[in-house]
Amino acid sequence: MFADFTTCISDMRGYEYTWETTYSVNGTVKANDPTNAVGFFKAGRYNPGVSTTWLQQSAHRWYVPAYGEWKLFYLTLGFGNESLLIGTPSSSQYWSFTSSCYGYLAMQAFTQVGGGIFSNRYYLSSTESDPSWFAELNLSSTNIYWSGDGLKDWSAYVNLPFIKYQ
Repeated sequence: MFADFTTCISDMRGYEYTWETTYSVNGTVKANDPTNAVGFFKAGRYNPGVSTTWLQQSAHRWYVPAYGEWKLFYLTLGFGNESLLIGTPSSSQYWSFTSSCYGYLAMQAFTQVGGGIFSNRYYLSSTESDPSWFAELNLSSTNIYWSGDGLKDWSAYVNLPFIKYQ
């Protein structure tokens, strides 16, 4: 759990939060807990709608991305500017700000491989900013809205799982 944006944006442990017992809820791995960790459970059972026989290895599992992994998405697929993420915003978990990017390119990248990204929707991350909050983001065609005040109401957020490759 991280209270400030700088620490949240460096968090790269989405796979671990989803699949390792170190971050389990009541002794149950979050990806196997449909009651207390609905978003993690859904991510762990994600079906992309295409053949995934090559994914049958345990090293290739879907997971809820951490905020730092969303940062890589922002930099790589959205051609975001990392300097816009430095020194912003305050150290409170209630921080929020917007940074420009080419969100429409990121959306197009997912569409080209049969997936989809929905503009102006809030996306789930596995990074907690407080015991009751998680770090969320909202992607539009021209920017990403970063916020530390996502309530842990998993049903209200779009769950876009990432996959781990070894």
